[in-house]
Amino acid sequence: MTFIKLATFILMLMIIATVVVQIQLRLSTSDEVKKNNIRMFSWWGIFGISILVVSLVGQILFLAILVTSIWGTWEVARLLKQQSRVSVWITSILILSIYSLLWFSNQTPRVWWYLLPLIGAVLSSLITPSATLAHAVNTATIAAGFMCILLLTKHATSLNYDARLILLLLLFLTSVNDIAQYCAGKLWGSRPLNVSISPNKTLEGALGGLIVTTLICALMLPTIVLAPWYWCAFIGLVTASAGIVGDLNISRLKRYAGTKNSGQLIPGHGGLLDRTDSLIMTAPVFGFILVTSMERLA
Repeated sequence: MTFIKLATFILMLMIIATVVVQIQLRLSTSDEVKKNNIRMFSWWGIFGISILVVSLVGQILFLAILVTSIWGTWEVARLLKQQSRVSVWITSILILSIYSLLWFSNQTPRVWWYLLPLIGAVLSSLITPSATLAHAVNTATIAAGFMCILLLTKHATSLNYDARLILLLLLFLTSVNDIAQYCAGKLWGSRPLNVSISPNKTLEGALGGLIVTTLICALMLPTIVLAPWYWCAFIGLVTASAGIVGDLNISRLKRYAGTKNSGQLIPGHGGLLDRTDSLIMTAPVFGFILVTSMERLA
């Protein structure tokens, strides 16, 4: 599998999905269908930017992730009361500084750095949402989650793998997981996943995301790294599960703030965190398991 082949495959799937949405739009006047149409065109913009940034890797990728992390922090800060914003920004700057040093270091970072956002997610779920500490921990989780993309790039390169392929697959799996959850939830969803945090998400939707992401990872990841399909299926399953956790984590923050979206940056989607909430968790989980596997197979 080459970068061009993977990008082309994703492009073909997006073309098919776009055609289906356009057919639905012509057959229905539903506001939901029109909203999906806006979302689809936003996806094209996201796809184009992602391909460009990932293909360049290097310092362009670093700047893109850094800007994304800072923007995510800004969205968190604007959702919170004034007294919590200072701690949020201090936490973000600290985390971004640490991971930036790891990126520019001549040595390959320890794999345990992937666990920081996962620990943060667990801690934030145990702390009262209104507490300033909870917001600081949540910010650390978000910033570190994004920066794990840089760690994955550095680890893949040090192990002589094409980092562009691995990053593009990570973004693809994360997006497919979200889309499959949405579609399965709309078609068969009836039982809420968590009423108190996100009443629109269903168990059926979550199951659809898990199945589709696991299958795609089992099919595609073995063409990129030297790993058996069943292990790649496990990576897909755990990554999809992490995406659901990331989604619920940001939904919990928005629920506390009393808002549906974290911002208005992306038409049809909302803010940056509305679109990247799953990535905050899939990046460290996918990175930790994959890098650990690649180190053992090297």
